[in-house]
Amino acid sequence: MANLLDLPTELLLRVAESLTPSEGTDNPTLASLCLTSRLLRAVAQPILHTYVHVSIQLYPGPLWLFLRTLLEHPTLAKRVVVEILSRLPSLEHIALTALYDHPGSILSSLHTSPVDPNHFAKLKTFHLNKQYEDGPVNLAGYIPVLQLPSVERVSTENSVPTGLGDLPPTNALSHTELELFWCFVNLPTLQDLLKACSSLRSVSFVIPNEWRYRTMQDVGVYSQFAPQEFVIALLQTHSHTLEMLWADFHAYYDLYEREIVEEMAETGRENSAYVYPSFRGFDNLRRMTIEFGRLVRVRDLPEALESLNLRHCEFAELDEGYLKDLLEMKDRWCPNIREVIVHGTDESVESILLAQEHARRLGALFGTSAEDGRVVTFLGLGFCLQLQCMPGKSLRLQSSEEQEGEDEDGDEDDN
Repeated sequence: MANLLDLPTELLLRVAESLTPSEGTDNPTLASLCLTSRLLRAVAQPILHTYVHVSIQLYPGPLWLFLRTLLEHPTLAKRVVVEILSRLPSLEHIALTALYDHPGSILSSLHTSPVDPNHFAKLKTFHLNKQYEDGPVNLAGYIPVLQLPSVERVSTENSVPTGLGDLPPTNALSHTELELFWCFVNLPTLQDLLKACSSLRSVSFVIPNEWRYRTMQDVGVYSQFAPQEFVIALLQTHSHTLEMLWADFHAYYDLYEREIVEEMAETGRENSAYVYPSFRGFDNLRRMTIEFGRLVRVRDLPEALESLNLRHCEFAELDEGYLKDLLEMKDRWCPNIREVIVHGTDESVESILLAQEHARRLGALFGTSAEDGRVVTFLGLGFCLQLQCMPGKSLRLQSSEEQEGEDEDGDEDDN
């Protein structure tokens, strides 16, 4: 009769690898193999520990007493968890569900504990799900994790309700992509983060609306970097690699706040820290979603640009000169441009009608659609230019994968 133990070690290893754990799953089969024999334990145990999900839940009994001790001594608890995890030689994935302590304190343990440099050598992903805390995340503690030798992705998640149109309360960091929807970051942390990303291609940074959170425990006292600092930091580190940029500061730096208006009047709008400097230094920046009010000059857009979304437009501020530059941008500054959408939520229709008057004086051909002509599409430009004045509606933003798919479809259509 055939016996599993009679199989060559190579086949046993292949069987065990087919049962490799994944995020959010239990591993009873691998655990059972470990208990069957010494041989199978030697084969299955390293694979069992490639993914570890730590979740603290309290139940009566000895485990509860042990965990209560750890909870009463947070420093001890963090050292114990880090020490245990660091001694799993095959560990590749960690998913930590944290019920207590704020994320920054938990993350600091990974790089302040006296851990052997060889520990965490195979770690590829780290995910922290923070329960019972809705405040934005301080990313400083995640940067050393991203710099571990094999780490590919670091991500965070907070327990915050997400309504229709809300972005998820998450952050995701890798060497090629940053997706930051639930954090506040000062300039030194931003600079360290960009240096830790070896070849950044995609950056999404949106400051969360303050009504979505109640505490700032993890961030504490901070100084959020300004739009000008953001672009300069990107230019200094990833001017040759960056292909997609989505940035939205309006929930924190409101261009219509009195203090900001007064400061911009003193410094001059073009020199203000609250608007963007020139993007011309980016060699491969092809897709952008930014706020209309922070782009002072159309000629500051990158030459390689193919798709542009300008959000939060007050159409009364879209003057004839700015519209003229948008109409001529393909011929003058962005020869590869394929689509430009200017989106606003003005309640009044007068502002979009004023933009139509500007277009008529410029001799531009356009058509209107939607109620009251709130959508204006310009014709004969060699690219799509559309003004959308849709009160109460936000422009749907696509992931980089969706946009790349559309780019490929468009290329096929052109052919």
